[in-house]
Amino acid sequence: RYVVQAFRTPGSPRGFCIGDGTGVGKTRTAAAVALELASRASESGNAFRVAWVSCRQDLESDVRREYSLVQTAMGHDGGTNLRFSTYGKLRYSSKMSPTEDSVTFHELRSHLLAGGRDALLVLDEAHIARSPKSATGIAVRRLQQQLPAANVLYCTATAASDVQNLSYMLRLGLYDDPDGGVRTAPFRSHDHLVSAMQRQGPAGLELI
Repeated sequence: RYVVQAFRTPGSPRGFCIGDGTGVGKTRTAAAVALELASRASESGNAFRVAWVSCRQDLESDVRREYSLVQTAMGHDGGTNLRFSTYGKLRYSSKMSPTEDSVTFHELRSHLLAGGRDALLVLDEAHIARSPKSATGIAVRRLQQQLPAANVLYCTATAASDVQNLSYMLRLGLYDDPDGGVRTAPFRSHDHLVSAMQRQGPAGLELI
């Protein structure tokens, strides 16, 4: 409920990180968040859209199973409207035209854009995108920047070992990113955040 409230608060950056440890149940929690948001959207007559990105294609069956379990427990009878993809496809297809047999960067973007604010991007194992200069990190940032109205849920037990590697979590509102719709954060840029935290030492990193 707190995550949903954070997403729906006016003026929020529409991002949240689930940082529970391995085996705690981040997938089920993310499914519950998606379905609660879908339930609230349906009350307003809107169709909710979800794009779920993870590290391997074979995890899609796990995600859909958790979706089904949570859906039954919540008594939610609406459609899931879920698209699943991997970071490999996201990275590869962001440089190419869409293909018929894969869920591409462009297809995920179009899927979520159609939902406007009634859309959720789930970045499962989000730390895969933590290197800011990697192809994956660049693709993940670009996708978020092109979806300024959508909610973004980061799921990872190891978000980053260094504040330099938090740039992919631009929707947490830690720093301004006008291209991604974040303009009222405590720090004016990711570089400014890094500089401030380095001056503070370990205490600053613990605070983040």
